[in-house]
Formats: sequence, C-alpha cells, structure tokens
Amino acid sequence: MEFVSNLFAGDDGTNTIQCNIRDISERKRADEQLRKLSRIVEQAPLCIAITDLAGQLEYVNPMFTQVTVYSKREALGQN
Repeated sequence: MEFVSNLFAGDDGTNTIQCNIRDISERKRADEQLRKLSRIVEQAPLCIAITDLAGQLEYVNPMFTQVTVYSKREALGQN
C-alpha cells in the first residue's frame, strides 16, 4: 500500500487534509519482473544491442563489449 497525504491551507484560515491510499501490489510485481528480465539481458551469453529507429546504439550488454572491440561508452550512440 502507498499512503500520500497533502495539507491545503484555505484563504479563510481553514486547513484541509487530503489522504490517498493506493494498492501498489501490481506495480511491485511489474517492477520485480523488469528486474529479472534486466538481469537476464545483462548476464546472457549472447551479444545484445538495442538501437533507436535511426540505428544508433542505445544499449549494449557486457557480452557485446567482450566480443567486439568497443567499450560500452564507445559503442553507445554509434550505428
């Protein structure tokens, strides 16, 4: 659960407290799934590269840097 509260001061000197409670269970499950998938990509024994629509590298995994002559820093932004 996530609890958020806000205090609003009125022009007439009154205060209003607004409280919101949200069930964030689904978001936590999605975050955990994303972490697992990220670990898989990082540890994969394959070269993985992600490009934008123009073909410029946005992401390379560690195996990419082991197999190619490029460091991650050198590769990102190249096509």
